[in-house]
Amino acid sequence: MKKRFICMALCIMMVLSIVLTGCSDNSTTDEKTDTNRNRSANKAMTVVFSTIKNRSTTDEAIQAVQDAINVITEASFNIHVILRCYTEDEYDEMIEEAIEAIELQIEEEAELARLKKEAEKAAREAAKSGETTEAETTTEEESSEDGDETVLNEFGFKETIYPKEKGTQLDIILIRSYEQFMDFQSRGLLVALDEQLSIGSKILKQYIHPSFMSAAQVGGRTFAVPNNHFIGEYQYLLLNKALVDKYYYDPDKINTLLEAKDFLDDVLKYENGVIPVLNEPQPLIEYLTDSQGVVGAYVAKGTKAETPVPYKNLLTEPQFTNHLIMVSEYNSKNAINNSGYIGDGNTYAAAFIKGDYTTPELYEDDYYVNVYKYPTATSENMYSGMYAVSKYAADLQRCMQIVTALTINPEMINLLTYGVKDVHYWFNEATGLIEKLNTDYSMNPAYTGNQFLMERSADMDEHTLLLAANKWELAKAQNLDMVFNPYLGFTLKYETKTKDKEGEETIESLKVGANYTVGQVIEGLERVSKGYIDQLYSFKDEFWTEEVEEPYKVRNSTTGEVEDRVRMITVEKSSLIKDKIADLAKTVTADPYVTAALDAKEANSPLSQYTTWQTAKYPPAAAN
Repeated sequence: MKKRFICMALCIMMVLSIVLTGCSDNSTTDEKTDTNRNRSANKAMTVVFSTIKNRSTTDEAIQAVQDAINVITEASFNIHVILRCYTEDEYDEMIEEAIEAIELQIEEEAELARLKKEAEKAAREAAKSGETTEAETTTEEESSEDGDETVLNEFGFKETIYPKEKGTQLDIILIRSYEQFMDFQSRGLLVALDEQLSIGSKILKQYIHPSFMSAAQVGGRTFAVPNNHFIGEYQYLLLNKALVDKYYYDPDKINTLLEAKDFLDDVLKYENGVIPVLNEPQPLIEYLTDSQGVVGAYVAKGTKAETPVPYKNLLTEPQFTNHLIMVSEYNSKNAINNSGYIGDGNTYAAAFIKGDYTTPELYEDDYYVNVYKYPTATSENMYSGMYAVSKYAADLQRCMQIVTALTINPEMINLLTYGVKDVHYWFNEATGLIEKLNTDYSMNPAYTGNQFLMERSADMDEHTLLLAANKWELAKAQNLDMVFNPYLGFTLKYETKTKDKEGEETIESLKVGANYTVGQVIEGLERVSKGYIDQLYSFKDEFWTEEVEEPYKVRNSTTGEVEDRVRMITVEKSSLIKDKIADLAKTVTADPYVTAALDAKEANSPLSQYTTWQTAKYPPAAAN
């Protein structure tokens, strides 16, 4: 830091020396710098590419991959790439430090420009007064427009000398979460890419699923290029064809556990030896907190992204409570097997299983196969890896050439993903899989570009290997079935930031009423929800008999008077889940954390935050 200010002082002295030696009639502007930055799409340029490595990756391996990448980028784009890799836990801090250093440099350059302007003004005034007649001397060096600087190599061929990176250069950066994307965008750190996506990089729209591109937009403008990848998995409901047909049910009308109840009740009543359900399904609920709780919303399979789905007390939500009641009833009758599988020797009337795009064809001979839940786009999986161009980048167009290559160039994508062939991995022709030779170079594939152009690797799990076959044909088909979680892009705000006139930032926790902050509401909700949920899931219906007194009246045959008497009778008693839910619903409704979370009158409550966000994202159609 001291060196920076010493340099700044020397620069100021040089500017002041101009005043003593002469004046200039030609003013300089910052336009020259902008022109130099975007002078030519073919000008030799150095771009810094910041991303994340796994912990075992060595500096030597990164250099080897950087060298291999530059064989591509220098020949194709005249761009030298500096690959700057950090571990997951240090990446955010390093990016913030780079931003802070750049901001400081900008402030210093602005101060130098101000001092220079003042010096030139003073020089002009001095010239008017006749205080100096010496000719102007210029210390500024003019940039050459003739072409790139080159040297002759050992073979006598010209080699381009690429410019050194600026000390605080920040060009292409990795974004790996919705929160990070919104934070960078709201701070103005990201450059809008729409013009490039319509001109030089328009090919990206042919490679990237439109849903991903939509997720990278704010206010109709695109601020990042997502790494194309497959989303989620299917959950299927299998219905035994023979039994469905035997009892004359329409399989197309049975898509949930509740819709299967009449059919399963018949099986339970008439089919000895048949297990009604394989694998207890989770209700189609999205919870407010990260764990299962009592505040959330039922999201039907066909719910559109723009459909409002406000949070509520789930113990007042019939889709949740009826599901819970049915599961409790069937568990009490041992009608659900959670440890079996199709083909284990048992006969199942219905089964809930997870799978992929090909799963139906595996079971369709014996079962009607319905989708219980489609692969779902969420804030977690849509923003798991994307690249953006920093507002401090040397040249947007040139950076986008590199970002585009990470989407359409298989050689570059696989270099960044696996490293250098026969150095970090080898290709097993017998299996058709990449196998690592060492751990010197290790990357998360979510961060290394278009997944659908990556070679299959022995490190992939069985599910991914299947989807990756035939150039990811199944994964691409699966993405076409993708649906949107209605909360995609919604995130709770816990605090507000304000700046005073001096630029000092103040952070305050958002309050929900007088008693809680938003953070306290969520923390309290997670804590009390666990107790409520444990009560519900540990509850079992009970039936018993009791001897009780029953008052009755008789007429005395002697006196003729009516007399009160008591006799003992046996009565059947029960403790049912539906009654437990009804009683617990009253307690949950009165819970202070639940009340605060669902307070529509409080602007900062989770319910109000969602309603405000949903209305802004999907404004209602104007009335005719």
